[in-house]
Amino acid sequence: MINLTIYGDSISTDTHGEGGYAKRLLKSGIFYEIKSFAISGSGLSSSTPNNLYSIIIEKSIIPHNSDWIIIWHGTNDWFYGSKIDLFESQFFEIIDRLKNALPKTQILCLLPIYRYETPEGCPYPGNAFITKNKIGLTLSDYRASLLKIIQLRELAYIDMTASTKLFQEDISRYYEDQVHPNKFGMDIISEIIASFFKSII
Repeated sequence: MINLTIYGDSISTDTHGEGGYAKRLLKSGIFYEIKSFAISGSGLSSSTPNNLYSIIIEKSIIPHNSDWIIIWHGTNDWFYGSKIDLFESQFFEIIDRLKNALPKTQILCLLPIYRYETPEGCPYPGNAFITKNKIGLTLSDYRASLLKIIQLRELAYIDMTASTKLFQEDISRYYEDQVHPNKFGMDIISEIIASFFKSII
C-alpha cells in the first residue's frame, strides 16, 4: 500500500464535490495513508496566497514517509497573474528540494483542468485556457511551463483535462460553480488518479 502526500489548491481539499478526491482515493484500497497540505486559493509561486513555494521552501513542510507526492497547481497562478519566469524558477526549486529531501519518493504532477472565471484584475470571465489574465497569459501558458519542467525533471504526470474530458460543455453537469468539480466531477478525477496508481503497483 502507498503513503501519499497531496499538495494543491481548493480542488485538492475536501471542501468541494462532497469530500473531494482524496477521500475517494482512500476507498480504493491501494493507499495506506493520505496526507493533504492543499489550501484553497493557493498557487505555486510566491506571488499567490498560501503558495506551494512557501510551504516547501520556506516552511519545509515535507513528510518523510511518503512513497508518492501529488502536486496539482498552476490554475491559481493564472488567476492571480504570476510572472512566468518566477513561476518556472520556483517550480524548479520546489521539485529539486523535494528530490533532494526525499530521494526515494516519486512525484506525480497533475496538469490543470478547465475552469471558467474572471481572473483577478480583469473585466470579463472566460475559458481559462484561452482567456488572458492581467499580465496577458492564459492557463495554457502555465500548463506549457509545467509540462516543460515536468519533462526536464522526468516526473510522472497526468493531463487531467484530456484524461477527465471535463470541458465547457460539461460545466453544468460536473462543476459546482464553473471552477470546482462537483460530486460527479470528483468521481471522475479520483478514478483517473486511482487508475494511475493501480497501473504501477
